Amino acid sequence: MTKKSNTFRELRRLQSKKPQRRQDPLISLGKKLEQNSLPIKLVDTPPGTAKMSKLLEEFIAPHLPLIETKDALEKLVAMGIVAWNIALEPESKHRQMIENVFTDKVFEEEPELKATGEDILWKLIERKKQYFSKWTQRILEYELLDNGNDKFSLSVVSTYPE
Repeated sequence: MTKKSNTFRELRRLQSKKPQRRQDPLISLGKKLEQNSLPIKLVDTPPGTAKMSKLLEEFIAPHLPLIETKDALEKLVAMGIVAWNIALEPESKHRQMIENVFTDKVFEEEPELKATGEDILWKLIERKKQYFSKWTQRILEYELLDNGNDKFSLSVVSTYPE
């Protein structure tokens, strides 16, 4: 009996694997929200309404040239969501809400990081008011999927448009 080479075994293993289908982002986000016990019915983007994922991408676009890693992109998306939702609140609450974001002890030890983060949040809030004021949906959850070759897709769950 002849012994099969490792290369041959690897080739057979790869051939026997079925291509994996990526889970629908809406289903994936729905499962995340269920874990948080949020009583939400998920529906796709209503006809004639802008997709929140595209709006969020446009919203954070001026900061994208500074992003070099997926981790940095995750942080920018999260910060964009925080700014978006704060901008929906009355202006009198903005300062306190931003202070609440940066109360963590990490920022006490790195005041420059706190100052930079606050500055970015204020700029994003102003951008929301100036260019995205007609969209009043709150962003509830998101998922950033790595499509390979430094390409990512963003899925967003938001409240229903008014």
